[in-house]
Amino acid sequence: MNLKVIIGTEAAPSANPRRPLLLSVFTVVISLLTTVAALCFVAIGGRDFRANQWALAALLLLTVLGTHSEEVFGDETAINGSILVILAAAGVAYAGGPFWIAGACGLVAGLHWHHVRDRAIRKLLVNTAFTTLSALAATEVARVLATDKPSLVAVGACGIATVMAYWLTDNILVAVVLTIVDGRPLREHARELVRSETEVIPFALLGFMCGYSFVVEGPWLGILGTAALLVLTETIVFRSGRRRSVRRIAPWVPRVAPIAAGCVVLGASDLGAIRHAGVLVVLAVTSFVGVAVLDRFRAGWGLFALVVCAVGAAVALPRDSPTAVALIVGVGACLGLVVRSRQIRNRLTVLSAAAFVALALGELISVVGPALSSAEGSVLLGLLAGLTALLAWHSVIGLTLALDLGRSMSLSVGTVICGDAGLILAGGMCGVGVGWIGTRLGVPGLIASIAVLFSVGCLLLALSGRRRAGDDEPDLADEELLDVLRSALLDIPASRLPD
Repeated sequence: MNLKVIIGTEAAPSANPRRPLLLSVFTVVISLLTTVAALCFVAIGGRDFRANQWALAALLLLTVLGTHSEEVFGDETAINGSILVILAAAGVAYAGGPFWIAGACGLVAGLHWHHVRDRAIRKLLVNTAFTTLSALAATEVARVLATDKPSLVAVGACGIATVMAYWLTDNILVAVVLTIVDGRPLREHARELVRSETEVIPFALLGFMCGYSFVVEGPWLGILGTAALLVLTETIVFRSGRRRSVRRIAPWVPRVAPIAAGCVVLGASDLGAIRHAGVLVVLAVTSFVGVAVLDRFRAGWGLFALVVCAVGAAVALPRDSPTAVALIVGVGACLGLVVRSRQIRNRLTVLSAAAFVALALGELISVVGPALSSAEGSVLLGLLAGLTALLAWHSVIGLTLALDLGRSMSLSVGTVICGDAGLILAGGMCGVGVGWIGTRLGVPGLIASIAVLFSVGCLLLALSGRRRAGDDEPDLADEELLDVLRSALLDIPASRLPD
């Protein structure tokens, strides 16, 4: 979404003979200014920070993909997604990383292959100078506003200021060149350019947050977030049907990104410090059995079982990392969800949704769990866990369906969310309850309470199915209609409707 100037005197010669000369002088001046600014940043911006070289290479590759997945307009300007990756590099600098990463991303963002192929030297110099200067300006703002251990609000506020710095610097520089080329007032060009890119500000802010997580949470988690954000922005903002676009892989992002993020977080966790490894294996097996059995009765009950096991294990084992505990138990739940017959694409979707639920629940309990030790706090934690699981699960499934079938599916997904809300919120409460039993009675009490809860659930579902089968009155209840809709969304067999 970084507007690139590719107009030059080669494409649109001006009637004023001074303008080509003025444009050449401006190109030389801005190139020298960029070189001096970059050298100054390298000289004063050194930090004792060791980043993963492969992760940095991946960041530069994302910049190349973003800048070459562009949409060219009739006036020979173009719009692309490189701003997301450049702001991610600024977020790296804000979190304590080196300053030169943002400058390198800005330099790469200005190098267009068709300019290199056509040997358009002036266009190459102008583009690279603008993107590099804008990246350095954004990084300087991030450096000035950086603090030790900032809160989430502080990170968001700094991200907004950093995005504005890049956005205004780049558009004003572009407006200067357009004024030199066509002679229109600078104010008109600047106003048009600034207004045309307002829709990308939220995505650029999320890119800054991904860069911050690059340092704080882990480099590959930041890379995955930036890549997913780039594809998502391409899908939402840009028009479809472009040849050079990464949006072709958009339907696979929600199917793959949560699984990859869970693997990255689990791999980065200190698994050797977990004290109850054997217990977690038993809980993973229990989760597998419970999810596989309940999921065959009705789709929403598989998510219910996942929430109960993940929340209960994370609450009952406070000395271990809640995120790692939830992910390990979630592995069994994921395997239980693929037992039911589904298409390969939909199996991958369900696996991804389950991985996102486990990751979100682990992060939630690690953040707010210790602060909610009272009875009222436990109730609030259960409600928060259920709400988090509900939104995490259906956000993956809803986004996948929207990318596959169109945005009209969002209303159907909203209907399913409303129908599942009560059950999943109850799952969060039950998870906190079995976790509380585990803290009082130990691991045997935890496993026994989960087994009893699942047995009661299977019995209730069996009795409910028998009652519906014996009912001869042709009444399509709301729950049955919801079951048909849920089955259509997840590609699973629906319960038999009355004749």
